[in-house]
Amino acid sequence: MTNSSRQSRAITIGLALIAVLFAVLAGLLILDLTAANGNQSPIAGDPPWYNAIATAVLDGSIPYIDVPIEHLPGALVPMLVVGAISSITAMSFEALWPFAMGAAFVASVALADRIPSHFNSGRRYLVLSLPLLPLVLFRIEPWLMVWVVASLALAFRGRWPGFVGTTFLASMTKGWPIILFALPFRFGRKAVAVGGAAATLLPLMAIAMLPGFREGRAFDGIHTETIVGNLILVSRGLAGSDLQLIGVAGAAYTEAGSLAVFANALIGLPFIVISVVLVLRRESTNELVQALGVGVMGIILASPLFSSQFLFWLVPFILLISSRWRRVYVVASIATLLTVILWVPLAPTWSVIVLARNALLIALAIGWTSDLLKTTSSSEPKQRLEHVA
Repeated sequence: MTNSSRQSRAITIGLALIAVLFAVLAGLLILDLTAANGNQSPIAGDPPWYNAIATAVLDGSIPYIDVPIEHLPGALVPMLVVGAISSITAMSFEALWPFAMGAAFVASVALADRIPSHFNSGRRYLVLSLPLLPLVLFRIEPWLMVWVVASLALAFRGRWPGFVGTTFLASMTKGWPIILFALPFRFGRKAVAVGGAAATLLPLMAIAMLPGFREGRAFDGIHTETIVGNLILVSRGLAGSDLQLIGVAGAAYTEAGSLAVFANALIGLPFIVISVVLVLRRESTNELVQALGVGVMGIILASPLFSSQFLFWLVPFILLISSRWRRVYVVASIATLLTVILWVPLAPTWSVIVLARNALLIALAIGWTSDLLKTTSSSEPKQRLEHVA
């Protein structure tokens, strides 16, 4: 690595640290301002739940047996670390959490900087993250992104043993990163791909069957930020009928039957199918990563639990797409931040902002997919690094 490269990466990390500081301050300011208005934003709604989980486990309770937990084991790691530090130092868990996630975010920026490209990938990752940073520093997503970005950086370099480890950790945090095992599979490392995916899937299936996990993931209705959930909310508002909202852990669900959940899944399903087809036909790492990003978009759109922070999952994939669709993603992220600042699910304005954001996501998904479908396909993948940093 040249001195100029080292200097550039040091500047990128410095900018990430500054961004974290301002994002934490912005989050706290939003909380103070919205509390003064009598309707506090749910930005910091999750850390108290994380604290309760960490306290119970550190006190000897068995996760998923004694304590209902909706999170996978990988997500428990930062909770337990911050909980231990909190108990040792007597500092507030809730105060420590955003800074712990800030450290994870800076690590992900440093890893993104190692993705081969003709642009400064670390800084682009940082810029794309900015609109959602005041929210996600109070969630688990920065921890997840450390492992997802690490997996992508390793895949670009063909370092498959390390890739298996980071993808396992990412999958054990949120589940969906298991799709990244498609990368070694397409490059002829079928034993690595199948073995890694199997070793990841088996514990995920075991955890999914535990009563404490199933209880933690139980929900009624459909999230108001999903495509169908929002349309139901808007239609009920226009009709002047009861919105039938259910508040759960700082989130809002609207009562709806299983048909609504099924209809919402159908919206994301085409993008998942197209992603599979594209992965089987594309040849370069860049194209394959973009194709997997379409699959992640499909998973987000199909989920009945779709919440604001899910958009952050897309950042490592959005990194590689055209500037037109990157701009759409940024606007959608800004709209998403507005939904947690103007947190009034009962108000028509909030529903309209979510409706506009969802329209942007659909446009992004279609445009992103269209761009990929226009590129030349190939049945034989090659480990091509078009731009080496």
